[in-house]
Amino acid sequence: MKSTTCSTLCPTLGNQLLTNIENDS
Repeated sequence: MKSTTCSTLCPTLGNQLLTNIENDS
């Protein structure tokens, strides 16, 4: 259960962070 949740949320959070960094540049 936990691993499934991480595999779903982790990529989403990572993409959001990358998008924020790109927008700041």
